[in-house]
Formats: sequence, structure tokens, C-alpha cells
Amino acid sequence: MERLPAQQTDGPYRIALVCLGNICRSPMAHVVLADHLDRAGLAAKVEVSSAGTGGWHVGKPMDPRAATALVGEGYDPSAHRARQYDPGWLSEQIGLDFHVDGFWTAVWGSIVISIASWVLGSILED
Repeated sequence: MERLPAQQTDGPYRIALVCLGNICRSPMAHVVLADHLDRAGLAAKVEVSSAGTGGWHVGKPMDPRAATALVGEGYDPSAHRARQYDPGWLSEQIGLDFHVDGFWTAVWGSIVISIASWVLGSILED
């Protein structure tokens, strides 16, 4: 397994999950990944965020269908509020930037688990 890309700032490693409006795909991945990291005791070492490429949903909660799906799997989506991605984040603070659109919608769960495993493996090696 390859190591995580080098972080460009001090503090926790930062991962951004990005989709179109930040009310369905990326926030679902955010909630699941953050939960896995928290249960592994790594929440202080890895910060997960999500955002949309468009700004029309900024400030809105997660789409009710996405929230219902998460609740059905035991996750809490209630804290989410949509925000718009800022390209400056990539060069200033984000170590990994994943776009969760199109084809990825069908397999987001396995992708998030794979990301979590990769992050956990890289951090635990340090």
C-alpha cells in the first residue's frame, strides 16, 4: 500500500470529499469516513471535510434521502451544512482531495472504507 501524500501544513492530516452540491454524496462519505476514524481513535490526527463545486446549497442540511440512508446504517448526519469548495484549500491545507461524482456514487461506500483503511494504515505505520 502506498503512503499518504505529504501534508503541506502542520496539524491534523486533512481530507476533503467533494461532489456537486454537498448535500448527498460527499457529505455521506464524510460522515462515514469521520466515524471510522473516530472509532479508530484517530479523529485528532485526521480531519475530514466535504464541499460542493457549486454554491447553490450552501448552508443547507443534507438531502433527506441521503440522511435517511445514513441513519439506517447507524450514522448521524445532523451536523452537516453544505459548503462550497475553495480551490485554495488544495494548495494550502488539504492533503487528499476526493471527488465523489458520477460513477463513484454507486460505489461510494466501498471507496470510503478503502480510504479509511489506507489512512489508518499510513497513520499507524508512523
